[in-house]
Amino acid sequence: TYYVAPNGSDTAAGSESAPFATWAHAQTAASAGDTVYFRGGRYAYTTATSTCGGSTSATVDSVVLSKSGASGSLINYFAYPGETPVFDFSGVTDMSNYNCRHTGVRVTGSWLHLKGLEFTGVLQLNNLNHESWGFYVYGGSNNIFEVLNAHHNMGPGFFLQRGGNNLFLNCDSHENEDTLTSNGDGQSADGFGCH
Repeated sequence: TYYVAPNGSDTAAGSESAPFATWAHAQTAASAGDTVYFRGGRYAYTTATSTCGGSTSATVDSVVLSKSGASGSLINYFAYPGETPVFDFSGVTDMSNYNCRHTGVRVTGSWLHLKGLEFTGVLQLNNLNHESWGFYVYGGSNNIFEVLNAHHNMGPGFFLQRGGNNLFLNCDSHENEDTLTSNGDGQSADGFGCH
């Protein structure tokens, strides 16, 4: 079992009394069957995991969940009981003069279970392409997404494009609007987009 907190440190042990600071570091530590608890509070992101490359069809991501669990032995990313971790992506503006699209959380891994987490603030900073995404499943399978809350993103709260046997259970998606998008204000910000 590992712990992450807004005031943690990635040089810490990841214990309840000495939590990690970032989801990326927790993912590196976690293996199939492990549980990562996120303490309540705001996790503010200001940079993406990669650079844009300048293409209007390119995407930058803030969190990439690429590490998989296994059948019967999922990797669990849970809110600490009674607390609400809020992942705020509104500070991510390193999109190569705003030509790129932005994803808050991109899931490419399989056999994951996320529960009780909140995602907000993903930006779409131009009208050269379609929306950005709050939470994007792109290839991950056999995942459980439970009691997640995606809101105030400039694009779909939840978007599923590739992968199979993914369960969205009691998730909320609200107040997402793509005010800047190539096909018009509000035309692409699905609450749940399954493509």
